[in-house]
Amino acid sequence: MKHLSSLDYRRVLECIAELYQQDELNRLKERLPDIMSKLVPSSVIWLVQFSPQSRDYPKFHSSYPEDPGFTFAPEAVEVIYQDHPCIQHIARTQTMDAIKISDFISSRQYRNSRLYSEGLAQYRVEYNIGFQVFEPTLADVTSICFARDRCDFSEADRLKLDLVRTHVGRAYVHAMQMAALREQAALASDALAATGQAIVAVKMDGTVTLCTETARSYLAWYFSGDRGGGDCLPLELRRWMRQQELPGTKTAHIPSPRAPFIAERDGRCLTVHLLSGPTTNHRLLLLEERRIRPSAELLQKHFGLSARRAEVLLWIAQGKTSEEIAVILGLSVSTVHKHTECIFDKMGVESRTAAAVQAVEVMNRP
Repeated sequence: MKHLSSLDYRRVLECIAELYQQDELNRLKERLPDIMSKLVPSSVIWLVQFSPQSRDYPKFHSSYPEDPGFTFAPEAVEVIYQDHPCIQHIARTQTMDAIKISDFISSRQYRNSRLYSEGLAQYRVEYNIGFQVFEPTLADVTSICFARDRCDFSEADRLKLDLVRTHVGRAYVHAMQMAALREQAALASDALAATGQAIVAVKMDGTVTLCTETARSYLAWYFSGDRGGGDCLPLELRRWMRQQELPGTKTAHIPSPRAPFIAERDGRCLTVHLLSGPTTNHRLLLLEERRIRPSAELLQKHFGLSARRAEVLLWIAQGKTSEEIAVILGLSVSTVHKHTECIFDKMGVESRTAAAVQAVEVMNRP
């Protein structure tokens, strides 16, 4: 059995890697002959679809060197269908292996044949090897055909093609699956947009992968001075999201509640909730907007708090520390701590995060 050199194996691996980088089917078809030319140097390479049974005119998807206007003469096509030993072998055995003209007839027989004189000589096909992209049927065969005008293809060339041919078929499937996923993602995005919900799908590094129009408008309004750059969340939201992912107080089965992000501007209030994501690398953000009402009075009435403690709870809900609240309200830090303890008792909670979650829920009620 022919053995490949380390250089040959490296080229095989580079070819396979490049195949899987093509995630659009048309792009894969366009690039395939060029990719294969780096593996097995040839005078010309065609990606062609033909029908041995109906003998319809072949469909040339692409070629190397690129030649968009290339066609076979109709009379040459008929000769190729009738006399090409590789096509006959494929129709008879359904083989997927790389095969050469010289596997079936000698060079002298080939040059004395009608296949050469009336079919392939005018296209400088002195030597030919190829393989099928998919398992062939009687109705349709998609093949990569390699041709040289000098020096037959070696057994090393055949082995390299046999090593990559399975990956060519898988790359086709991969490209079709990616197209289906893009279509599904577009439909999902359209469906979310139709609901009017403000949803953002974001990676843990802050890269936005999906954003409905409503969410986009909210981000532009509330973070006009901090767009995050490119497709990233605003810096303030990224910091908040990282903070929410830090380990917190939780039981074995009940995670600690996540404090929402709250932003205000010109009488409007945006609340951002961090939801569970579809994968470990993604999170979903739900953005809700409301007009600002006298929230402290609302909290005072709902939780039975004094006016001052309602104000403290309002600032807790906005993520302020005790020190910050003391400065805002002109109180000592110890007084804020005492108010906070009373607030927790009234609400039946044990943490600032839990108190903030309940307060935001009350403030967001219509």
